[in-house]
Amino acid sequence: MDVTHLKGQCIHVTVDTWSGFLMVTLQPGESSAKVIQHLWHCFSVSGLPLEIKTDNGPAYTSQTLTHFLRDLGIRHVTGIPYNPQGQAIVERANLTLKAILAKQKRGKGHLTQSELDTAVYTHNFLHVSKNSHTTPAMRHFVTIPRQPRKESNTQAGNKDTWAMVKDMASGKWKGPYKILIWGPGYVCVSTGKGDAWIPIRRIRRWKPMSETVETQEVETPESPETPEKDHAPPESAANSFNLAAQRESSTHPNK
Repeated sequence: MDVTHLKGQCIHVTVDTWSGFLMVTLQPGESSAKVIQHLWHCFSVSGLPLEIKTDNGPAYTSQTLTHFLRDLGIRHVTGIPYNPQGQAIVERANLTLKAILAKQKRGKGHLTQSELDTAVYTHNFLHVSKNSHTTPAMRHFVTIPRQPRKESNTQAGNKDTWAMVKDMASGKWKGPYKILIWGPGYVCVSTGKGDAWIPIRRIRRWKPMSETVETQEVETPESPETPEKDHAPPESAANSFNLAAQRESSTHPNK
């Protein structure tokens, strides 16, 4: 869920992450009261969800919205701070919605709820996916067997794997923290106060000093000593020299 803006107007957008189904309302502001009005519209369309993900905006982290979602039994999840990529799905939905509005309105006039509903209808019921050949509405309201997913690259962290984490507020590196999960683009670390999900660009691998010292003390084994033969010619070279001398003496006996 997110709020996007078009010509100074606030558009509250909710997208189902599995189907891509959009639920959008035009609100006069971004307060928690307006967020709740938008949510009631979403609930009237598709019922109560198990979980809602938002960014860390003031309206989404307010006590009013927290109590509202808790009373309905809905789990509220916020994205990783200073990481807008965590809202990539809804940000992409915002761009799609604005592109449809640009084609239908052609940049004319003030946006109305009916025009917004027309754009949402176009996306939900007329846009057919090239991969599944289904619309977002079909995927949202009809049970469609999911394709088997490929194995994730997510790996459990080793017991001796540690990392330093950059604090975006102070710009300093903190830690080291134990790595629990190393996934594509993110890392889960144990901070002592709980687990934290960190973008991989804010992670720096760390090794204890003992490991570094042990690594430096390891020496490459030397080969066994061999007798020095700096000036003695190789045996094969000496033999060939003697044979050449014998041939020369037999060819010139008077010399």
